[in-house]
Amino acid sequence: MLLGAKDAKEDLARSRFARMLATALANNLLHAELDKSVKNQRWMILYLNRVVCIRYDLPLHFGGFRERPIDELVGWMERGYRSTKAKELPL
Repeated sequence: MLLGAKDAKEDLARSRFARMLATALANNLLHAELDKSVKNQRWMILYLNRVVCIRYDLPLHFGGFRERPIDELVGWMERGYRSTKAKELPL
């Protein structure tokens, strides 16, 4: 899916994401579980290295993930992550 882009701009973004993902996996920043069955579909689940979790005070257990399509992850890398929850400012 990362290599089958629809147009040149998307191909470039997916190529950068694929390189970033390969680098993170090679440097043990992420752990991948391939072909995990979730809701009658096959997914690759990416977990942060537990040392990284400790550094940023994140939970150490596996699970609690949300399914996200490749294009959404590529968008986060290209434009940055933005929460979809409305944040209210204190008055």
